[in-house]
Amino acid sequence: MICVYFFILINILIPISCSDIRLIKTINNDVVSVLFNITSKAQDTAWAYQYWDQCTLQADHNCGQMREIACINFGKPEHYATLVSPEYCKKIQKPTSYGNCKICSQDCVMTTWTRWSQCSKTCNAAVRYRTRTLVQEPVNDGKGCGSLSEIEDCKGLPECVDDHIITIYEWKINEWTSCRETKPIPLDAGCSEQIGERLRQVECVDSHGQSVSVDNCLYRLSDDKSDNSMPAEREFCHLPCDCKVSAWKPFSNCTKPCYTVGSSDTGVIRRTREITEFPRFGGDTCPHLVEEEPCDVSTLELCPEYTWHAFVWNECRLTDKSKSCGPGVSRRQVYCTRADDEERREVNEHHCTGIKPSNRLACQLNCPIDCQLGEWENWSPCTKSCGAGGVHIRTRKVLVEPQYEGSECDATMDYKECLLVNCSWWYSGTWSACFAASGVYGDCGAGTQSRSVYCKSALNDVLPNDNCTGMEKPERKQTCTIPCPGDCAVSEWSEWSTCSETCGPVGGIQMRTRVILGLSNSTAEPCISEDELHQTRVCGHWDNCRSHHWQVYPWETCVSDDFGTCGHMNGTQIRKVLCEMDSEPSIDESMCDPSLKPNVSRPCDVICPIDCRLSLWSEWTQCSASCGNGTRYRTQRIFTLNHYGGEACPHEADEDGVITMADDCADVDPCYSYSWRPNDWNECEHIGNSCGTGLQTRTVDCLRSDGKVMEIGVCLRELLEIPPDESQQCFMPCEGDCGLTEWGNFGPCQKQYICSQYVEGDYCRIRSRAFFHQEGITYDNSNDQFNLCPHISFRDFQDGEECEGPNYTYMWQEGIWRSCIPFTDKDNALCGDGRKWRTVLCLRSDGFHVPEHYCDEVSAVPASSKTCTVKCSQDCEVSDWNEWTVCSHNCGQGTKTRYRTVTQEMNRGGRLCPPLDETIVCELRSCDEFIWDVSEWNSCKAVNSDCGTGTQSRSVRCRAGEEYESECELRETRPQSSVACNLPCAGDCVLSEWSSFTPCPAVCSQDAVKTRTRTLVRQPSSNGQPCQSLEEIVPCSVEDCATKSLSVELGEWQACKAISGDCGKGTRQRTIHCIDNNGINYDLKRCGDIEAPSMEDCEVICTQDCVLGRYGDYSECSDECGMEGHMYRERDILEANTGLGRRCPKNSHSLVQTKPCNVVPCYEYKFQRGEWSSCSINLEMGCGSGLRTRSVECRRSDDALGAERDCLIALILNRDPSTVTDIEFELSSANKTQLDIHTSETCGRPCPGDCQVTNWSSFTPCINDCYGDESTSPVKVRTRAIIKTATTGGLKCPDVMQEERSCLVSEAICPLYMWHTSSWNLDTKQRAVWCQDQDGRKVTGGCIHKLKPISEMQCSNDCEDQFMQCVDGLCQCQDGFQMFFNVCIPLEGCQLDSHCPLYSHCSEDICHCNVGYIQDFYGLCKVDGAYDSSGVAYEDESNIWIWIVIGVCLLMIIVFVIFCILVFRNHRRNALMKKKTKEAEIAEREKMNVTAV
Repeated sequence: MICVYFFILINILIPISCSDIRLIKTINNDVVSVLFNITSKAQDTAWAYQYWDQCTLQADHNCGQMREIACINFGKPEHYATLVSPEYCKKIQKPTSYGNCKICSQDCVMTTWTRWSQCSKTCNAAVRYRTRTLVQEPVNDGKGCGSLSEIEDCKGLPECVDDHIITIYEWKINEWTSCRETKPIPLDAGCSEQIGERLRQVECVDSHGQSVSVDNCLYRLSDDKSDNSMPAEREFCHLPCDCKVSAWKPFSNCTKPCYTVGSSDTGVIRRTREITEFPRFGGDTCPHLVEEEPCDVSTLELCPEYTWHAFVWNECRLTDKSKSCGPGVSRRQVYCTRADDEERREVNEHHCTGIKPSNRLACQLNCPIDCQLGEWENWSPCTKSCGAGGVHIRTRKVLVEPQYEGSECDATMDYKECLLVNCSWWYSGTWSACFAASGVYGDCGAGTQSRSVYCKSALNDVLPNDNCTGMEKPERKQTCTIPCPGDCAVSEWSEWSTCSETCGPVGGIQMRTRVILGLSNSTAEPCISEDELHQTRVCGHWDNCRSHHWQVYPWETCVSDDFGTCGHMNGTQIRKVLCEMDSEPSIDESMCDPSLKPNVSRPCDVICPIDCRLSLWSEWTQCSASCGNGTRYRTQRIFTLNHYGGEACPHEADEDGVITMADDCADVDPCYSYSWRPNDWNECEHIGNSCGTGLQTRTVDCLRSDGKVMEIGVCLRELLEIPPDESQQCFMPCEGDCGLTEWGNFGPCQKQYICSQYVEGDYCRIRSRAFFHQEGITYDNSNDQFNLCPHISFRDFQDGEECEGPNYTYMWQEGIWRSCIPFTDKDNALCGDGRKWRTVLCLRSDGFHVPEHYCDEVSAVPASSKTCTVKCSQDCEVSDWNEWTVCSHNCGQGTKTRYRTVTQEMNRGGRLCPPLDETIVCELRSCDEFIWDVSEWNSCKAVNSDCGTGTQSRSVRCRAGEEYESECELRETRPQSSVACNLPCAGDCVLSEWSSFTPCPAVCSQDAVKTRTRTLVRQPSSNGQPCQSLEEIVPCSVEDCATKSLSVELGEWQACKAISGDCGKGTRQRTIHCIDNNGINYDLKRCGDIEAPSMEDCEVICTQDCVLGRYGDYSECSDECGMEGHMYRERDILEANTGLGRRCPKNSHSLVQTKPCNVVPCYEYKFQRGEWSSCSINLEMGCGSGLRTRSVECRRSDDALGAERDCLIALILNRDPSTVTDIEFELSSANKTQLDIHTSETCGRPCPGDCQVTNWSSFTPCINDCYGDESTSPVKVRTRAIIKTATTGGLKCPDVMQEERSCLVSEAICPLYMWHTSSWNLDTKQRAVWCQDQDGRKVTGGCIHKLKPISEMQCSNDCEDQFMQCVDGLCQCQDGFQMFFNVCIPLEGCQLDSHCPLYSHCSEDICHCNVGYIQDFYGLCKVDGAYDSSGVAYEDESNIWIWIVIGVCLLMIIVFVIFCILVFRNHRRNALMKKKTKEAEIAEREKMNVTAV
């Protein structure tokens, strides 16, 4: 087993010895072993850190622990390292050198010793003492406290001589015994009548404390023989009266009248009892007065289920009744009811669990939306391609459906008859050229020409001629004339122009022309006249260009057939049905087909009236008052509002539909007030004599305002006030008793009428005193005492001194003005005239509020309310629209804009300004109008004769008009309006006009040409001009080949525009342009099919003003007194604003209204404790137990006297309010001594031979455990010390030398202890060092020892280490160095070789690698592979240390193995010996058995 333990020990030690012990080389080339851990290495460097030290208080007074950290460079092997500058570890995260701790110990803190007292005697055997007091107890295993006192013998005093010692005798007075019963007490006697006696031992002692005959004290030397009387040994006293309570009242009903299955909350039953006798004179405190027990579920009924019942929402009611539509509020009835109650009667809401459903809902009473129709679309193709009966149809879209009783839509479809088109007809082609009748080419004169004629269908198919039967077939041939050289030659007719009208009774006009190509000779037939060069014809002529159709209109309201009846199909609806043509009514309905006329009436349902429906009355509520005059209520709710002329709801209903009925409560007890009524004092009772100290009693009743005497507990509960004293010590002076008490403390400086008796000013401070009996009992200044002491007057009992009066100034403190509340809340008024309030109190210069009369003398009270105005929100107002601007483009789509200006800015959450500009898409004309209209060429007009050279003209005009010719010019060069021409003379060759040139290719080449032709019209005569070429071929120019590149340009979307009204569904548009390379607009069809839409649907956000609910009830006041007390009421946002609507308030200004409340000064109540009087034992020649007294008054913060109850309640609540659950019980059990408000306590002067202790020290400050368990309560401590031990027969020392009292957490502090030093004494090289607390007291044990400054200089000028400097007598590292292992290491660079990493040296404050080494990225030195490093001795030196460590480890292992072998062999040998011994015993036993047989 030992081997196993040893093996474990070795396994623990070896890793520590061989892994955690690093050999650190210092700058002094010392190698030390250090136990530490390392962080992860970066190359060959790491942060080395030692283990955490113990948790202690640090310099910042926090609880923490420290460890030392340094940068090290590893050698070979890695157990060897050297300290280097931290800059070599900067790439590694540095460990923290400080850690927080939760718990730190704190040693006992005491004051320093006082000076030695004087010797107890001036001769030998005298002693002296010194003491100290406790400041803070040790916490968390801190060093304990020592003795509080030290006593030593005085040295070098002479021997005492007894010849001149005079024996002094004095009364030794012991403490009173407890009060004991001396005679039977009647059962019905009150506490004040339970009188007993208490005793004390009084004996006469000498100066050595030995008891002697009382005669020695009675007849001792004294100037006043009356002082020698023996103190009383017995006196009357009150027997302790325990608290008495009444019998328990019966248990109340269960707080829950029923139980719920599965619920652990079954409610409680509660019983109470009253205090019938208040504890007095040390009696037991009162027990608890309330007792609770869980309810017995078996006695309870199963709880019915309750649920919130919510009716359907009523119709939306406008919040702004002046409007017909807009935002509103919908309400419904929501109340608690039993789930099984079919009548749905209302019950108290506390029965229902869960969140109550809302009974108000923001709604929108939508404004009527009229039907909005789009534009008519184009007419459709005819429903029949040919023949009669076909119609054209056109439609328009419904853009907005009619809603909320808006106007219905007009017709969305229109019809018109088609132009009669035959299904087949004769088609005639163009006439051929005229051929001479002779058949010889070139002949002139009569001839013929032909054309093709065939029957053709509507689909352009060739049909048999039978299909065109009944129609006149055109001629296929006709005669013609070929002009002879002398004849007039004219051109062929041009094509008919476009018809000027498409339909109508008149129709339109078409025109065609021809021109004279050659003149005739004078003998031949002359040329035709000018009129014969033009032809016109009527076109597009039919009567039924438009069609008639029936149009229906919306159905009107349903009207009852029999007045007063309602129900299904009991009424009739009618509508208009008109015959219209193009949406216009026709005068003659016969134009529409009567058989197709829609119905004008239909049966309908007549809605019956709905009467107002009310709920049943709810149960009566509890009375609003528990006593006196109260009111109870019950409610009835409107379920359904009346509609369609039904019976109206009662007008008493509020806006939520609740009808409330009030009734005076019956059988309610009157309201009573309660007060303590002390009765007259009984006569003073004495023991044995008729004068001296006695006791007088009285009874105190609890009186109700009707004169009935109640139990004392009732007044305790109602008044929260301790009853007046029922007994007091009294004193009937004996003859010659004229002692006066010491003067009490001066009271506060006040202005009193009595001041004039003592001082000249108005302000004084009064102190008082009273007659005093030897037992320390005061008594009234009765006339009997004045008769016995005629030299004492009333003036001797009161004294005053002048004072400057309180250095107080008084001023009115004015609080902030609270919300301005409009006078009327009608219609949820948000603005208008109103009133606002503020708090005004009188403030004293010390920050306390005092009654108003103090400030009344300074100035008039400021107004606490004033009228105000809540400014209404101001909407933005704008002017009317200006005129539209000119459309931005002359043709195609453009934009035009109109503007308006702001005439009134928005303010205070009003409606925002609408857009100040509006842009729409416009189109003045089609871009096809920016083309040139060119007529046919007129006949050539010879200039100087009838034939030959001349001019030929034609009309050229811009289709859009002369003012737009520049626009036409941008798109196409203006065609020529006149050209030179040649009018052939008689006999000259006449040719037709040139045809148009053939088109040129898109890309011109060098051989690209264009061609045009003409034909022969008239042969020349033999002497006439011959014919020119009939074909012309010319090269194509660049302009001919260039084609314009057109592209589509999309504009920006315009703002959304509502289709109907100002919001809702709408459309937005954008421009689409077809433009060329120069940005010139062309008609959109020039760019082909365009997929991008020019219009899309959108939504215009409707303007919705913020809708606010009504204000609720005011809250309870936030404070009971002072400047900040206010109550508030809130309103909710029912519907948020949208669009340009009035803003919802961003702050609470319009959502919360506040008013001041409880505008009274806040008073603080504190007990004012006077100084303790001298101990009564000092007024006589005696020692032992006495009494001392003090005054304890309850003072209000304005220096006025307060009731003891107020101060006592404040004192109890200030300690820990969370623990006070029953203030009545707390008052009855209050311990005045623990609360430090007792007015008397025992005192004494030690008698000879008694133990002597110091007086109690003052209580320490309230100290908390700041470095340990946070749950510990703060305490304050006081101590006393033994300064003389008791001798034989003397009073022993008390056991309690230390007393603790709990204190408020708010008063607790964390004590602060700091080291302080004096200046250095350069002669002795020393200085004083002491510890001091936050109050400036010198203490021991409080300051952190490791931070204690040195008291003796370690240096004066220089330090031995060259990198250290002497700072305040202590050697420290110079700037730029850090200390580790008491070695100063440079933070950067180097000063010595030992400051550098391994294999480097220091040169010019920089580390350089040794020969054979190179520097890596991290600044460390690595072996240069190209250099022979066999001579590096540094590694050899490190290897020696490594081998030493390894050798030690191996040696330990060998020792361990040998030890185990020896143990094993010894164990085996012992086992063999035991085996042989056992075998011998068995053999011997068998031998004995054989012998026996």
